[in-house]
Parts: sequence; C-alpha cells; structure tokens
Amino acid sequence: MPVVSQLRHHARELRVRWLLSNLIPGVLVRFLWLPLVRVILPSMSDPKTEALGRVPVFAGCSREELEFLVTRTDEVDVQAGRTLIRQGKPGDTFYVLLEGEADVDVDGQARPSMQAGSFFGEISMLDRGPATATVVTKTRAKLMVMSHVQFRDAIKANDQLLSHVMRAAAERMRRDSLERQRS
Repeated sequence: MPVVSQLRHHARELRVRWLLSNLIPGVLVRFLWLPLVRVILPSMSDPKTEALGRVPVFAGCSREELEFLVTRTDEVDVQAGRTLIRQGKPGDTFYVLLEGEADVDVDGQARPSMQAGSFFGEISMLDRGPATATVVTKTRAKLMVMSHVQFRDAIKANDQLLSHVMRAAAERMRRDSLERQRS
C-alpha cells in the first residue's frame, strides 16, 4: 500500500476512534442518561433544596435555581437564646429560619416572632448598613445562612429573587415605620 494511502487509512481510523470515544458517548449521555437522571433525581432530592423551596421568598424559584442557591448557603444549628443580629451593629449575614422560632425587637419594642420559613438580614445585605432589628432565637433553631458574597452571587443570578427580597425588605421597613408612629 502506498504511503499516502496508508496515511489516509490511518487518519480515517483515527477519526472513527475519536467518534466512538468522544461523540457517541456524549450522545448517549445527552439523550439516554440525562433524561433518566432527571426522572430519578426528584425522588432522591436534597433536603436542603426541599427546605429552601418551602421558604416563601424562594417559592417562585425553579429547581435549578434552588439547587444553585443551596450551593451558596451554609446550614447551622443554634441553641435558644442566641443573638443572631443586633440592631445598630453591622449586618453581614442573611438568614433563613428552617426550624424553630426567633424573637424580633426593634427599638426596644417586640415585633411578631419569626417562624420556620422566615428570613432576615436582607436589609443589611442590600445596603451594607447596620441591622434594623435584634433577632434572638426563642427555641433551638436550624438556619441557612449566606455571607454577603454568597447573597450577592445568589441575587445576581436571579432577578426574581432580588425582587422578592426587596419587596420583603420594603414591607418590613414600612411596617416598622407605622409601628414607630403608633408608639
């Protein structure tokens, strides 16, 4: 066989090997494996994703968005009586109460307690200002927490989440303003 023919044969053989080792498995993964995984995974869901999905502010998020958010959070357990945020002090954490209760105090006045699904710390996350309330755990609590960097990444990735958080912050500030006027 002439050298040119041998090189062409070898090149053709290399292309076939490349297709078999690269393209075909990719097609199998994309069209067979991924659909199968999408069917199986919902039944093997991550408890953090499920918990976050039950929080009202995240209710409009897709499963993929919730999974992204979970990668931006840490989960902590705290005892009753732990001060999480102190009014007037720098706030650098966003909290989601997954289990338990927390007392809220604004200017020395008690506000409604927070329950599972409540979130707080968002105002300081938005404006980098001091905390507008003091929050103390009333019972043992499980929380998801985000640092400022984690929070910024999460809201940059989801305009709807930013809108929900800003709406909740505005509602709280308005409610607190009305409470101060009544006092």
